[in-house]
Amino acid sequence: MRTKIVLASFCMSIILTLWLGKITFAQNRAATDNLVFTEFYSQIIKEKRRLIVHLPLNYAKEPTKKYPVMYVLDGGNQDVHTSDQISVLAKTGLIPECIVVGVLNTKTGKNRDQTPPFMQTETDDPKSPFGEADHFLKFLEEEIIPKIDSNYRINGYKTLTGHTRGELFVLSSL
Repeated sequence: MRTKIVLASFCMSIILTLWLGKITFAQNRAATDNLVFTEFYSQIIKEKRRLIVHLPLNYAKEPTKKYPVMYVLDGGNQDVHTSDQISVLAKTGLIPECIVVGVLNTKTGKNRDQTPPFMQTETDDPKSPFGEADHFLKFLEEEIIPKIDSNYRINGYKTLTGHTRGELFVLSSL
């Protein structure tokens, strides 16, 4: 049964990719957004953090338009293709244009930041520390979101997405 579910998911992913007509390779990526890179020191998690903000191509041309925001964990890895797909879907009219914010990890902080405090960061190591997702959530809510809200034209709609450990964080933050 599990094999059928995995196979069906794989097939649906291929069909969706072909339907969108958008197979993007890093070396010849078409312009789908305007990038803003920012770095700041977090008073909550006590370290420098970086963000990549993907603004819709028409952001500067439409100075009164406001946009929803999608916060993407594992920025620098997951935000590029997410922004590309949002641009494609927005061009077809299926979804609105969106500001995508990639939240970059530190080299050693991903498991710490995205693991809930009631779980150990490494499931196969009984001596591993417990996660600090509660601090990371506070960092998102009290530092990143206000920074984006005050610097960009947002319409109040916000989403958060993650991949693998990031999915765990998103679900535990609900």
